Amino acid sequence: MCLSGGMSMVPLTWQEIDSFVNRSGYILDGWECEQIINMSRVYCSFSHEAKELGCPPPYQEGKITVESVEANRDKVGKQWSGFAAGHSAKRTL
Repeated sequence: MCLSGGMSMVPLTWQEIDSFVNRSGYILDGWECEQIINMSRVYCSFSHEAKELGCPPPYQEGKITVESVEANRDKVGKQWSGFAAGHSAKRTL
């Protein structure tokens, strides 16, 4: 979804989309082309941001902090303890 542009990735251009449509035989309307351009821009932008330490994954809100990692670890630990206790109870029955 990106082109190589010297020092970094760059989003697809309208010319690239036009060439694809003309050579592939696919028929894309204007809205579909705009969406491809928008997705390319977002992809390239996030690819650059993702290099920063503590950058959250795209499905998570906000920056990753020590507190959020510890809270998530505690939550998973409690869930795992509950699962293990339930599993042990079934084995004794």
